[in-house]
Amino acid sequence: MLGMFLVPEGQKAPPEEITDAASVAFRVYLAFFTEEFARISGEHRDLVLLRNNLVHQFLKQEDLRTVEGCLTAQRTLTQALKRISFAYDGLRGWVLEKEHARQAFMDQLALPDLQNFLVHCRIPWHLATITTALNEASVALAKGDWTPVDAAANWIAERHPEEQPGGYGCRTWRQVIHEAGQFDL
Repeated sequence: MLGMFLVPEGQKAPPEEITDAASVAFRVYLAFFTEEFARISGEHRDLVLLRNNLVHQFLKQEDLRTVEGCLTAQRTLTQALKRISFAYDGLRGWVLEKEHARQAFMDQLALPDLQNFLVHCRIPWHLATITTALNEASVALAKGDWTPVDAAANWIAERHPEEQPGGYGCRTWRQVIHEAGQFDL
C-alpha cells in the first residue's frame, strides 16, 4: 500500500508492466506532502510493530494468572483495538475515495463518445479541431445567417492547413458538415 497507493508528493506509483498484450492502465493513488507521508508511514510501521507484539509477545508480557494481570491485559488490548480502529477508519476512507474515483472513471468510459473514440479512434465531432475551425470560419465569413462552404474551406486551408476532411474519414467539406451534425444546412 505504501509506495503503491499512498505515495509522497512528487512521486508517482510505479506502473504495472504488461508486456504480452496491448493495454491501457489507470492507476489511482494518493500523494501526500512529505511530512504527512512520513507521519502516515510511521503510524503504519507502529501498527505492524503492535501486531507483531500482540501475536508474538503478548502472552509473555502479560500475567494472565492474576485478576490484576488480566485487567492490565484487557487495558492493553482495548488500547490496541482503539489504535487499530482509528487506523482502519482512515484506511477505509481512502479506499472509499479510491473506489469513488474508479467508479467515476468507469462512468466516463461508458459514454458513447469515449467508447467510439477508444474503439474506432474517432474524436467526437463537438470536440474535433475541424469543427472548431468550421465554427471560426462561419463567424468570420457569415453573410446573414449563412456561410458558403467553399469560402469556409478556403479560410480553413489558410489558417488550419492540417485540417482536411480526409483526416476525419470524409471525402468533402459538405460530408464533414453533415457528419458533424453541428451545423444547419
